Amino acid sequence: MTNRQWLESLSDEELANVLYDIADNKCCDIAYCDTVEDENGYLVCDWNCKEGVRKWLQAEHKETDNG
Repeated sequence: MTNRQWLESLSDEELANVLYDIADNKCCDIAYCDTVEDENGYLVCDWNCKEGVRKWLQAEHKETDNG
């Protein structure tokens, strides 16, 4: 099962949790994204990393603590 297929299998509540994590800049943790330093010196996602997200969607899903 790919990550995309896994996303499609989630309940609304589970999908909302995944989307919340992505919106909270945790996208880099799952999608092979590059990180950049923000104005405060924190590492955040480089939101131009569509290729990383595409690769993650196509990759086989691996269970983690978050699903």
